[in-house]
Amino acid sequence: DVLTTEVVEMVLRSEGRWGVSDIGRICRIQQGRSAQTVLLSKKLSLATRVVKNIVKRRREGIPNCIDIKATFPTAWSSSQLAGMADSEFSDCLGILTSDQDLSAEHLKTLLTRTKQLYGSVRSMKPWQVLQLGQAVTQLSDRDLQDLDVSDLGILSFLGEMDEWNKKQTLWFPAASPWSVIRSGNLS
Repeated sequence: DVLTTEVVEMVLRSEGRWGVSDIGRICRIQQGRSAQTVLLSKKLSLATRVVKNIVKRRREGIPNCIDIKATFPTAWSSSQLAGMADSEFSDCLGILTSDQDLSAEHLKTLLTRTKQLYGSVRSMKPWQVLQLGQAVTQLSDRDLQDLDVSDLGILSFLGEMDEWNKKQTLWFPAASPWSVIRSGNLS
């Protein structure tokens, strides 16, 4: 069998590095949704082999950060991600929340788990908010109001997110810094 666990891990790591490169991001933007779905399906098929081997080795089937890096976050269920040890989860949070293919269920799980570690959004330090990555789109109205939008790093980060729901976008007043960020006029 040519596709050993090590080969699959190497392919997935390589694809992950390519996906976050400038060219990879441009290609992803230009791909149609169906092409992205096909690619995700192929990645999941490959990752299933690795995940099964890990689950065989560990009775509980909970990944650690090395397992996440060897595959990708979407390859794991929400409950498996929620079950990660605190130190593993916090060490891997930036990787977990940067996966563009995470479902809303995954993102909600990651947000809940992050709040368990760091406390409420109001008490989070700016670097902790930035670690939320895609999970920031799952913040409640209350959480959004509690964010320190006077921090330009957080403000810029929030402005880069595309997956806001209608209710969240209505929360951002037209005269707020949000409109400035979206227009690109930060001078």
